[in-house]
Amino acid sequence: MTSARKLVQVLIIEDNPADVYITRLALAKEMNFEAVVLDDGAPAITYLKSEPPYEGTPTPDLVILDLNLKTIDGLEVLRWIRAKPNLLRLPVVVLSSFPPDAQHDAAAQANCYIQKPGSLDEYMRIGRVIRECFEEAQGPVG
Repeated sequence: MTSARKLVQVLIIEDNPADVYITRLALAKEMNFEAVVLDDGAPAITYLKSEPPYEGTPTPDLVILDLNLKTIDGLEVLRWIRAKPNLLRLPVVVLSSFPPDAQHDAAAQANCYIQKPGSLDEYMRIGRVIRECFEEAQGPVG
């Protein structure tokens, strides 16, 4: 299982601190990870470019992306990621309150699209879904 073998570098792009907290709790049940949290698309793109103040940072293994952000929205971040040859295989999980049918473009470009759950119990189960999506995106091992 991926979670027992590797520390997964996760970039969480989310502007709601409560959602970040719950997402981290849900992930902690399913995988061994280290997270960088950014609250908007502009710093996320700067991070992924390894530009100041993020020079020398490793490319994440997984991105968890909200679509509703302040200055550069998640859909623009996702389009930017998918336009970069070195990031084409970067697994992106969209975790958003927008229903997937309202965001066809994001759902098509992301590895997985998860609608934010309405209850804490449901939210705690998304860690498994994110882990499974990540493992599937990694492809066969060996």
